[in-house]
Amino acid sequence: SYLRRRLNATETWMQDAPRGYTARLLTVGQDRSVFLEKFLRHFADFYPLRNLMVYPLRLGERDRFVVTFGVYHSREDARVFIDNIPRYFIGGRPFAQQISDSVSETENYWR
Repeated sequence: SYLRRRLNATETWMQDAPRGYTARLLTVGQDRSVFLEKFLRHFADFYPLRNLMVYPLRLGERDRFVVTFGVYHSREDARVFIDNIPRYFIGGRPFAQQISDSVSETENYWR
């Protein structure tokens, strides 16, 4: 599945993640993995999946998946990407996020 491949790639990538920003596209409950798989397949029609990261996140008692895209030098560069993505992908209220924040969010799972 796209989801499993992106989780594995993200875990490896997070071990030596660069500095900068990413576009946080979506946060969904892990119980919505079928929806997420469809989202990833559709996203692959527009953008290379090698630049897309998916990682687990625990918020309170609930487990979620976070989807981010790209590595940008500045918050503004990430914003430009977000402002230009197809409307289908903005339902998760995307925003620019520091990559270091993404790495911190995975500590309960991958460290």
